[in-house]
Amino acid sequence: MPKRIPTGRVFQKTYPDRRGRNRRTATFYLKYYVRGKAIELSSGTTDYDEAMATLRQKMAEAARQGEHTDHPERVRMNQLFDLLVDDYRYKNRKSTYDTELRVNRHLRPFFGDIKAQVIGTSKLREYVAHRRRQKDEPATINKELSFVRRAMKLGAQHDPPLVFRVPHFEMLPVDNAREGVLEHEAYAAVRDALPPYARIALVIGYHTGARKGEIRSIRKDKINFNAGRIDLPGRTTKNGKPRYLPIYGDMKAELDMALAATAKSKCPLLIQHNEKPVYDRGRAKRERSHGNYGPQDPRGVRPLPHRERTPNETKRAEARRAPKSQGDCGRRGARRRGKSKTPRPLSPVESW
Repeated sequence: MPKRIPTGRVFQKTYPDRRGRNRRTATFYLKYYVRGKAIELSSGTTDYDEAMATLRQKMAEAARQGEHTDHPERVRMNQLFDLLVDDYRYKNRKSTYDTELRVNRHLRPFFGDIKAQVIGTSKLREYVAHRRRQKDEPATINKELSFVRRAMKLGAQHDPPLVFRVPHFEMLPVDNAREGVLEHEAYAAVRDALPPYARIALVIGYHTGARKGEIRSIRKDKINFNAGRIDLPGRTTKNGKPRYLPIYGDMKAELDMALAATAKSKCPLLIQHNEKPVYDRGRAKRERSHGNYGPQDPRGVRPLPHRERTPNETKRAEARRAPKSQGDCGRRGARRRGKSKTPRPLSPVESW
Protein backbone atom coordinates (compact mmCIF):
# COMPACT_ATOMS: atom_id res chain seq x y z
CA MET A 1 0.00 0.00 0.00
CA PRO A 2 1.26 3.53 -0.75
CA LYS A 3 2.52 5.38 2.32
CA ARG A 4 0.29 8.37 3.09
CA ILE A 5 0.43 11.48 5.25
CA PRO A 6 -2.24 14.23 5.29
CA THR A 7 -2.60 15.83 1.81
CA GLY A 8 0.44 13.95 0.46
CA ARG A 9 1.93 10.49 -0.02
CA VAL A 10 5.11 8.59 -0.80
CA PHE A 11 4.75 5.65 -3.16
CA GLN A 12 6.50 3.45 -5.72
CA LYS A 13 5.24 3.36 -9.27
CA THR A 14 4.47 0.13 -11.08
CA TYR A 15 5.58 -0.67 -14.60
CA PRO A 16 5.54 -3.78 -16.84
CA ASP A 17 8.88 -5.43 -17.46
CA ARG A 18 9.91 -7.14 -20.69
CA ARG A 19 8.06 -10.28 -19.73
CA GLY A 20 4.86 -8.34 -19.05
CA ARG A 21 5.06 -8.73 -15.27
CA ASN A 22 4.34 -5.76 -13.01
CA ARG A 23 7.31 -4.38 -11.14
CA ARG A 24 7.75 -1.60 -8.59
CA THR A 25 10.29 1.16 -9.04
CA ALA A 26 13.13 1.26 -6.56
CA THR A 27 12.83 5.07 -6.46
CA PHE A 28 10.10 6.56 -4.30
CA TYR A 29 7.73 9.14 -5.80
CA LEU A 30 5.98 12.05 -4.09
CA LYS A 31 2.49 13.41 -4.53
CA TYR A 32 1.09 16.52 -2.87
CA TYR A 33 -1.28 19.37 -3.68
CA VAL A 34 -0.74 23.07 -4.32
CA ARG A 35 -3.95 25.12 -4.45
CA GLY A 36 -5.92 22.04 -5.35
CA LYS A 37 -3.56 20.96 -8.14
CA ALA A 38 -1.80 17.61 -7.77
CA ILE A 39 2.00 17.68 -8.03
CA GLU A 40 3.75 14.35 -8.68
CA LEU A 41 7.52 14.01 -8.93
CA SER A 42 10.44 11.71 -8.16
CA SER A 43 12.11 11.94 -4.77
CA GLY A 44 15.44 10.97 -6.32
CA THR A 45 16.14 8.42 -3.57
CA THR A 46 15.46 4.77 -2.78
CA ASP A 47 15.33 5.43 0.97
CA TYR A 48 11.81 5.82 2.38
CA ASP A 49 12.81 8.11 5.26
CA GLU A 50 14.66 10.48 2.92
CA ALA A 51 11.68 10.52 0.57
CA MET A 52 9.33 11.30 3.46
CA ALA A 53 11.60 14.15 4.62
CA THR A 54 11.64 15.56 1.08
CA LEU A 55 7.85 15.35 0.92
CA ARG A 56 7.45 17.24 4.18
CA GLN A 57 9.85 19.92 2.94
CA LYS A 58 7.96 20.28 -0.36
CA MET A 59 4.65 20.52 1.46
CA ALA A 60 6.02 23.17 3.82
CA GLU A 61 7.25 25.22 0.85
CA ALA A 62 3.85 24.85 -0.83
CA ALA A 63 2.08 25.99 2.34
CA ARG A 64 4.28 29.09 2.54
CA GLN A 65 3.67 29.95 -1.11
CA GLY A 66 -0.07 29.53 -0.59
CA GLU A 67 0.07 32.27 2.08
CA HIS A 68 1.71 34.86 -0.20
CA THR A 69 -0.21 38.09 -0.67
CA ASP A 70 0.23 41.56 -2.19
CA HIS A 71 -1.37 43.38 0.77
CA PRO A 72 1.42 44.81 2.97
CA GLU A 73 -0.65 44.56 6.13
CA ARG A 74 -0.97 40.79 5.59
CA VAL A 75 2.58 39.98 4.46
CA ARG A 76 4.44 37.67 6.80
CA MET A 77 8.18 37.27 7.14
CA ASN A 78 8.17 33.85 5.47
CA GLN A 79 7.18 35.57 2.21
CA LEU A 80 10.05 38.05 2.56
CA PHE A 81 12.51 35.25 3.31
CA ASP A 82 11.38 33.58 0.08
CA LEU A 83 12.18 36.85 -1.70
CA LEU A 84 15.64 36.85 -0.11
CA VAL A 85 16.47 33.29 -1.20
CA ASP A 86 15.08 33.94 -4.72
CA ASP A 87 17.24 37.09 -4.97
CA TYR A 88 20.37 35.09 -4.05
CA ARG A 89 19.50 32.48 -6.66
CA TYR A 90 18.77 35.11 -9.31
CA LYS A 91 22.18 36.72 -8.75
CA ASN A 92 23.84 33.29 -8.59
CA ARG A 93 25.56 34.12 -5.30
CA LYS A 94 28.10 31.59 -4.06
CA SER A 95 26.63 31.74 -0.55
CA THR A 96 23.09 30.86 -1.66
CA TYR A 97 23.20 27.38 -0.14
CA ASP A 98 24.58 28.58 3.22
CA THR A 99 22.11 31.46 3.34
CA GLU A 100 19.13 29.18 2.75
CA LEU A 101 20.32 26.85 5.52
CA ARG A 102 20.67 29.72 7.99
CA VAL A 103 17.27 31.15 7.11
CA ASN A 104 15.50 27.80 7.43
CA ARG A 105 17.33 26.83 10.61
CA HIS A 106 17.13 30.02 12.66
CA LEU A 107 15.09 32.82 11.08
CA ARG A 108 11.94 31.07 9.85
CA PRO A 109 11.17 29.37 13.20
CA PHE A 110 11.35 32.72 15.03
CA PHE A 111 10.13 35.32 12.51
CA GLY A 112 8.36 33.21 9.87
CA ASP A 113 4.72 33.56 11.00
CA ILE A 114 5.05 37.17 12.22
CA LYS A 115 3.60 39.94 10.07
CA ALA A 116 6.28 42.17 8.56
CA GLN A 117 4.65 45.37 9.79
CA VAL A 118 5.02 44.16 13.41
CA ILE A 119 8.82 43.84 13.19
CA GLY A 120 10.46 46.57 15.24
CA THR A 121 13.16 47.25 17.80
CA SER A 122 11.52 45.20 20.56
CA LYS A 123 11.09 42.11 18.35
CA LEU A 124 14.67 42.36 17.06
CA ARG A 125 16.06 42.63 20.59
CA GLU A 126 13.92 39.65 21.53
CA TYR A 127 15.63 37.66 18.79
CA VAL A 128 19.09 38.79 19.94
CA ALA A 129 18.30 37.64 23.50
CA HIS A 130 17.03 34.32 22.12
CA ARG A 131 20.25 33.70 20.17
CA ARG A 132 22.43 34.75 23.10
CA ARG A 133 20.75 32.12 25.24
CA GLN A 134 21.89 29.62 22.61
CA LYS A 135 25.50 30.80 23.16
CA ASP A 136 25.95 32.23 19.66
CA GLU A 137 28.64 34.80 18.89
CA PRO A 138 27.76 38.48 18.16
CA ALA A 139 29.15 38.18 14.62
CA THR A 140 26.77 35.28 13.91
CA ILE A 141 23.80 37.21 15.30
CA ASN A 142 24.71 40.28 13.23
CA LYS A 143 24.86 38.14 10.10
CA GLU A 144 21.38 36.80 10.73
CA LEU A 145 20.02 40.30 11.46
CA SER A 146 21.48 41.45 8.14
CA PHE A 147 19.45 38.71 6.40
CA VAL A 148 16.27 40.02 8.05
CA ARG A 149 17.12 43.59 7.02
CA ARG A 150 17.85 42.56 3.45
CA ALA A 151 14.58 40.61 3.25
CA MET A 152 12.60 43.64 4.42
CA LYS A 153 14.40 45.96 1.99
CA LEU A 154 13.58 43.59 -0.86
CA GLY A 155 9.94 43.71 0.23
CA ALA A 156 10.04 47.53 0.20
CA GLN A 157 11.57 47.52 -3.32
CA HIS A 158 9.04 45.01 -4.60
CA ASP A 159 6.38 46.12 -7.09
CA PRO A 160 3.81 46.45 -5.59
CA PRO A 161 5.53 47.21 -2.25
CA LEU A 162 5.16 44.51 0.39
CA VAL A 163 6.73 46.55 3.22
CA PHE A 164 6.04 50.22 3.94
CA ARG A 165 8.65 50.72 6.67
CA VAL A 166 12.03 49.10 7.32
CA PRO A 167 13.01 49.46 11.00
CA HIS A 168 16.45 50.46 12.23
CA PHE A 169 18.72 47.45 12.82
CA GLU A 170 21.18 48.02 15.64
CA MET A 171 24.10 45.63 15.30
CA LEU A 172 26.04 44.20 18.21
CA PRO A 173 29.66 45.27 18.85
CA VAL A 174 32.10 42.63 17.63
CA ASP A 175 35.54 42.08 19.11
CA ASN A 176 36.84 38.88 17.57
CA ALA A 177 40.04 40.06 15.92
CA ARG A 178 42.63 37.31 15.63
CA GLU A 179 45.64 37.98 17.85
CA GLY A 180 47.66 34.76 17.57
CA VAL A 181 50.86 34.69 15.52
CA LEU A 182 52.45 31.55 14.09
CA GLU A 183 56.20 31.85 14.54
CA HIS A 184 58.45 30.56 11.75
CA GLU A 185 59.86 27.74 13.89
CA ALA A 186 56.37 26.48 14.71
CA TYR A 187 55.36 26.85 11.05
CA ALA A 188 58.32 24.74 9.92
CA ALA A 189 57.54 22.04 12.49
CA VAL A 190 53.89 21.84 11.43
CA ARG A 191 54.80 21.91 7.73
CA ASP A 192 57.20 18.98 8.05
CA ALA A 193 54.61 16.88 9.90
CA LEU A 194 51.85 17.30 7.30
CA PRO A 195 51.09 15.02 4.31
CA PRO A 196 52.00 16.46 0.88
CA TYR A 197 48.56 17.83 -0.05
CA ALA A 198 48.21 19.65 3.30
CA ARG A 199 51.86 20.75 3.32
CA ILE A 200 51.59 22.79 0.11
CA ALA A 201 48.28 24.29 1.28
CA LEU A 202 49.93 25.45 4.53
CA VAL A 203 52.91 26.93 2.65
CA ILE A 204 50.67 28.97 0.34
CA GLY A 205 48.42 30.11 3.17
CA TYR A 206 51.35 31.07 5.41
CA HIS A 207 53.02 33.19 2.71
CA THR A 208 49.97 34.79 1.08
CA GLY A 209 47.12 34.72 3.61
CA ALA A 210 44.77 33.44 0.90
CA ARG A 211 41.41 31.92 1.84
CA LYS A 212 41.29 28.15 2.03
CA GLY A 213 38.62 28.03 -0.69
CA GLU A 214 40.93 29.96 -3.00
CA ILE A 215 43.85 27.68 -2.16
CA ARG A 216 41.82 24.52 -2.81
CA SER A 217 40.77 25.83 -6.23
CA ILE A 218 44.31 26.62 -7.52
CA ARG A 219 44.91 24.91 -10.86
CA LYS A 220 48.33 23.67 -11.86
CA ASP A 221 48.20 25.50 -15.19
CA LYS A 222 47.67 28.83 -13.36
CA ILE A 223 51.08 28.69 -11.64
CA ASN A 224 53.45 31.01 -13.54
CA PHE A 225 57.05 30.73 -12.32
CA ASN A 226 58.33 33.20 -14.94
CA ALA A 227 56.01 35.93 -13.67
CA GLY A 228 56.42 34.74 -10.08
CA ARG A 229 52.71 34.47 -9.30
CA ILE A 230 49.66 32.21 -9.09
CA ASP A 231 46.64 33.49 -11.02
CA LEU A 232 43.21 33.23 -9.34
CA PRO A 233 40.27 33.53 -11.78
CA GLY A 234 37.29 35.57 -10.67
CA ARG A 235 35.08 32.52 -10.25
CA THR A 236 37.34 31.25 -7.44
CA THR A 237 37.60 34.47 -5.39
CA LYS A 238 35.11 35.71 -2.82
CA ASN A 239 34.33 39.03 -4.53
CA GLY A 240 34.31 37.56 -8.05
CA LYS A 241 37.30 39.65 -9.21
CA PRO A 242 40.45 37.96 -10.54
CA ARG A 243 43.71 38.50 -8.66
CA TYR A 244 47.05 36.74 -8.13
CA LEU A 245 49.21 35.39 -5.31
CA PRO A 246 52.95 36.19 -5.32
CA ILE A 247 55.50 33.38 -5.29
CA TYR A 248 58.37 34.12 -2.90
CA GLY A 249 60.42 32.60 -0.10
CA ASP A 250 60.33 28.81 -0.02
CA MET A 251 57.10 28.72 -2.05
CA LYS A 252 58.91 27.98 -5.32
CA ALA A 253 60.68 24.91 -3.97
CA GLU A 254 57.50 23.62 -2.34
CA LEU A 255 55.47 24.21 -5.51
CA ASP A 256 58.10 22.34 -7.56
CA MET A 257 57.81 19.38 -5.18
CA ALA A 258 53.99 19.42 -5.31
CA LEU A 259 53.90 19.65 -9.12
CA ALA A 260 56.41 16.81 -9.47
CA ALA A 261 54.38 14.61 -7.12
CA THR A 262 51.17 15.20 -9.11
CA ALA A 263 52.71 15.25 -12.60
CA LYS A 264 51.03 11.98 -13.66
CA SER A 265 47.67 12.83 -12.11
CA LYS A 266 44.74 13.75 -14.36
CA CYS A 267 43.32 16.04 -11.68
CA PRO A 268 43.97 19.67 -12.73
CA LEU A 269 44.02 21.02 -9.16
CA LEU A 270 47.20 21.59 -7.18
CA ILE A 271 45.69 20.48 -3.85
CA GLN A 272 44.77 16.83 -4.38
CA HIS A 273 44.98 13.47 -2.64
CA ASN A 274 44.97 10.15 -4.50
CA GLU A 275 44.29 12.06 -7.73
CA LYS A 276 41.07 13.55 -6.29
CA PRO A 277 40.30 17.08 -5.08
CA VAL A 278 40.51 17.76 -1.34
CA TYR A 279 37.23 18.94 0.17
CA ASP A 280 36.42 21.03 3.23
CA ARG A 281 34.99 18.65 5.82
CA GLY A 282 34.66 21.45 8.38
CA ARG A 283 32.19 23.18 6.08
CA ALA A 284 30.21 19.97 5.68
CA LYS A 285 29.97 19.65 9.47
CA ARG A 286 28.64 23.21 9.77
CA GLU A 287 26.07 22.57 7.05
CA ARG A 288 24.86 19.42 8.76
CA SER A 289 24.50 21.39 12.01
CA HIS A 290 22.21 23.80 10.16
CA GLY A 291 20.12 20.91 8.87
CA ASN A 292 20.45 18.37 6.07
CA TYR A 293 17.90 19.01 3.36
CA GLY A 294 19.15 16.69 0.65
CA PRO A 295 20.55 13.23 -0.02
CA GLN A 296 24.03 12.68 1.34
CA ASP A 297 26.96 12.88 -1.02
CA PRO A 298 28.64 9.44 -1.21
CA ARG A 299 31.97 11.13 -0.49
CA GLY A 300 30.57 12.12 2.90
CA VAL A 301 31.60 15.72 2.19
CA ARG A 302 28.43 17.82 2.05
CA PRO A 303 24.71 17.36 1.50
CA LEU A 304 23.81 17.64 -2.15
CA PRO A 305 20.89 19.92 -3.07
CA HIS A 306 17.91 17.92 -4.28
CA ARG A 307 17.50 17.78 -8.06
CA GLU A 308 14.49 16.21 -9.68
CA ARG A 309 15.24 13.62 -12.34
CA THR A 310 14.08 14.08 -15.88
CA PRO A 311 11.69 11.41 -17.21
CA ASN A 312 14.43 9.90 -19.39
CA GLU A 313 16.85 9.67 -16.44
CA THR A 314 14.16 7.99 -14.37
CA LYS A 315 13.45 5.42 -17.10
CA ARG A 316 17.13 4.61 -17.55
CA ALA A 317 17.68 4.23 -13.80
CA GLU A 318 14.65 1.96 -13.45
CA ALA A 319 15.78 -0.13 -16.42
CA ARG A 320 19.20 -0.63 -14.82
CA ARG A 321 17.64 -1.73 -11.53
CA ALA A 322 14.98 -3.99 -13.08
CA PRO A 323 15.87 -7.70 -12.65
CA LYS A 324 16.76 -9.38 -15.93
CA SER A 325 15.06 -12.62 -16.78
CA GLN A 326 16.64 -15.47 -18.72
CA GLY A 327 17.39 -14.60 -22.31
CA ASP A 328 16.97 -10.83 -21.79
CA CYS A 329 20.65 -9.90 -22.12
CA GLY A 330 22.07 -9.26 -25.59
CA ARG A 331 19.52 -11.35 -27.55
CA ARG A 332 17.01 -8.71 -28.59
CA GLY A 333 17.31 -9.53 -32.29
CA ALA A 334 17.03 -13.27 -31.67
CA ARG A 335 13.92 -12.79 -29.52
CA ARG A 336 12.37 -10.57 -32.20
CA ARG A 337 12.82 -13.39 -34.72
CA GLY A 338 11.62 -15.99 -32.23
CA LYS A 339 15.04 -17.68 -32.13
CA SER A 340 16.30 -16.96 -28.64
CA LYS A 341 19.44 -18.96 -27.89
CA THR A 342 18.37 -19.58 -24.30
CA PRO A 343 15.32 -21.88 -24.12
CA ARG A 344 12.39 -20.65 -22.07
CA PRO A 345 12.08 -22.59 -18.79
CA LEU A 346 9.15 -25.03 -18.83
CA SER A 347 6.19 -24.46 -16.55
CA PRO A 348 5.25 -27.21 -14.04
CA VAL A 349 2.39 -28.32 -16.35
CA GLU A 350 4.62 -28.50 -19.43
CA SER A 351 7.35 -30.39 -17.59
CA TRP A 352 4.80 -32.90 -16.33
